Amino acid sequence: MAAAQLSRRMLQGLAAQIARLTEPASLERLASAADRLAQARRIFVLGLRSCHSVAWHFHYVMTLLGEKTTHLDGPADTVGDGLIRAGAEDVLLAISINPYALHSLELAQLAREKGLGVIAITDSEVSPLVGLADIAILCSTESQSFFHTLAPALAISEVLCGLLANRSE
Repeated sequence: MAAAQLSRRMLQGLAAQIARLTEPASLERLASAADRLAQARRIFVLGLRSCHSVAWHFHYVMTLLGEKTTHLDGPADTVGDGLIRAGAEDVLLAISINPYALHSLELAQLAREKGLGVIAITDSEVSPLVGLADIAILCSTESQSFFHTLAPALAISEVLCGLLANRSE
């Protein structure tokens, strides 16, 4: 019975977090982000540590639509090498939540310095990514478990992919 109660609390919490993403301000940010991503020549996707799965999922789905994304990931600290030829017509989609991966923040700063647009999926108005981003889409990470949830961030990723796919039809 305890497992069923915890499961119910966890799923109800996730449902409430996803529902908050339908608030007008969040929907406006999603639409603005999709507009900016659609206009980009290239989309560089970055998510380190726990956010890797969200970044990879966005990149994977986008590869089904074409060759517009570059997943910034690599062994031997080569994660940022994909930005070498990036410029002002490109966008970085950076996903990071507390505790923020320092390397993600450094790469977002580098992208900003190179003139890229920066879109952030992050967990708080005080996230260091918010100050670097043109558009920051906020998602809750609270969980009934010992580890933060990524379900809202993944939902944002899926909505962005859906909005972009809808444009390519």
